Amino acid sequence: TVFDEDRRRWFRLDCRGTRPGFFVEYSEGADCLAFILRAEDGEIDYRTNFSAPPAEIVSTLAGNSECKEMYSSRLPIELREAA
Repeated sequence: TVFDEDRRRWFRLDCRGTRPGFFVEYSEGADCLAFILRAEDGEIDYRTNFSAPPAEIVSTLAGNSECKEMYSSRLPIELREAA
């Protein structure tokens, strides 16, 4: 996400951009993401914009070097959203 100081709001951007099956174009009015949320697989679309990365994510990334193992069993299952 990117905070636009002039508009005083957040915009979600997807750095993966357009690829086969997904047309992603920047929009100031709506999210345009290069993925489809799969709620049936337990995926969560967090609407909170964290001002700093959650500590549990940072410590997991810093303490692991094996990407597949970290992704499958060491990253937090969910994040606490700001109150």
